[in-house]
Amino acid sequence: MILVLLSFSTASALDGDCQALSDQYLDKHHKEASPHTGKNMVYFLHVPRTAGRTLHSCFLKTGTPPRDRCPKAYDHLRINVTVPQCRLLSSHDDFSVVSMLTEDVAVLTHLRDPVDRVVSAYEFAVEVSARMLNRPRNFKKRGDKIATEDVWPWSYLVPFFVQDLRARVRAVKSVPQPETGNWIYVESPEGERFYYNRIRNVSKWNLTAEEEALRLPELNQYDNELVMPLKDFVAHPIAKELIHNGAAFQVLGITNYSHWGDAGRMRGCVWDDTATHAHLLGVAQRRVQRFMHVGTTDRLSESVSSAAAALHMDLESPGYGGDEENTAVRVAESQAADISALDLPVLAKVVRTKRIALQSSQKELYTASQDPKLDVEVDELKRTVNEARVELREAQTPNATRPHRTAGATSCPCSVVSLRLTCSLPVLTQDLSEVRFACDTPPPTAPNSPIPVRVHIFLTLTSAHTSTDPVLSALSLGVSYQQCAQRAQARSAQRRDQSLTSLSMPDGRVVAFSKQARRGIDPAVVLAIKAQNQLDTALHHVGLSMLDTHRAEFLTAGTLKDMAPIAPLKLPMMEPRKNRFQIPRPEAEQGSDEL
Repeated sequence: MILVLLSFSTASALDGDCQALSDQYLDKHHKEASPHTGKNMVYFLHVPRTAGRTLHSCFLKTGTPPRDRCPKAYDHLRINVTVPQCRLLSSHDDFSVVSMLTEDVAVLTHLRDPVDRVVSAYEFAVEVSARMLNRPRNFKKRGDKIATEDVWPWSYLVPFFVQDLRARVRAVKSVPQPETGNWIYVESPEGERFYYNRIRNVSKWNLTAEEEALRLPELNQYDNELVMPLKDFVAHPIAKELIHNGAAFQVLGITNYSHWGDAGRMRGCVWDDTATHAHLLGVAQRRVQRFMHVGTTDRLSESVSSAAAALHMDLESPGYGGDEENTAVRVAESQAADISALDLPVLAKVVRTKRIALQSSQKELYTASQDPKLDVEVDELKRTVNEARVELREAQTPNATRPHRTAGATSCPCSVVSLRLTCSLPVLTQDLSEVRFACDTPPPTAPNSPIPVRVHIFLTLTSAHTSTDPVLSALSLGVSYQQCAQRAQARSAQRRDQSLTSLSMPDGRVVAFSKQARRGIDPAVVLAIKAQNQLDTALHHVGLSMLDTHRAEFLTAGTLKDMAPIAPLKLPMMEPRKNRFQIPRPEAEQGSDEL
């Protein structure tokens, strides 16, 4: 599948006139972002690896009442803008999705220095792939959760890296180790540095001359036998297809995840035709200048305060609790899930049928979009595709909202009764990630029933807070954002560390990405990244300039409030390596002879 996409986007540009294709593209896809009025929809165009998840989860959501948040939309099938008062939508879609949204949609995005973004994408793809390699064979994904490897562009990159990693790890482990072992230099979580021999499981502060001859250099995190070297990834066609100039392609709406059928040909023209490259760079620069806000990852705190001013959010006022999945829409969907486990095969067949129907309508739309004479038919096919998405989403809802069977549970012949419970919604956890509620009525059993009873429970969430009276946090929006961001960074570090521990050499050296390790990246690789990301480099400069301009305007208007930094949170997950650092400390005191 990936090879088809790669060959299509690079070769297709040679088949026609790029100038004509560019003119046609601009004529067909002319909708632009609208100014923010405070009442229109806001779409966050999430460019991967730009701290977009932190921005959305910790700031945009916390600053938006739950009733105004659109359902999660990190794949095509989940885009649902029919929810009443849905005013905040975020996804990895490119700008082509704007054609599906309301006429007056406002858009904001975050950009990042392309060198940092490419390296971050490489690191994250390796991390997720390492995590997948460690999954047990009987691992099953939860039907109501979106796994990282199912979200674009990781849905392409992760399988690619998993296949590559599996072969490399197997090859490394097949190399026999010397009986004497080798010495490596390690650092404990407490900051102590010493030497370690994995084969002998011995640690020392100092080495003899003979042992020094067996000492290995520190592992180059971006060029080693365990992982595809960064330089090879940068030069690989999959990076060109998915990562290089990715921000510009998202702004232009021509990623390989685009809703527009001519996106692949346009990408090919951008890469192969100098005039088209320059022309569409200008289009991208003018387009982002119409966005209500453009922030940058390298100036994240300033970007958040500028976004707050643009969105008329007061960083000193309380933020909102709750979650879009706890709105009336989600409750209604759960109430609609009146199904038995015995119906699951039938439901699975319905889902497959709906998915095939969607894929078929998407192919028809793509074919028609290649012919400029079929604009009327294209509009009709767009409606058909949207209807197919809704039908598939509705077919998936009963499966996604069913409770999951616990390990070892078995199915049985059952009777079916219905029960309606009323539950309280009294407590929001501190990180706003969980709502805890209690139900006051236990499930009954059917009278005189000789066999077990399966009960369908309809949960009606009630609270002192109604949909027009949202839950308010005890903390200000600015403090809530900073605490949430710290927790997110800690969880991310912990998960990265857990995932990468499996990528170790037989001698004990491990893959461990860090800011310090990035400083050792070969300058030639950095130059190669810059050469492949000229569009993104130029667009990032525009973003920095826009941020300066907007902040100056808000400062003059008296609406800009920068956040006062908060103290670092003391979280157990901040020190993820301590519990898993298994290398013994040298027995002798530091500085002793040890001989």
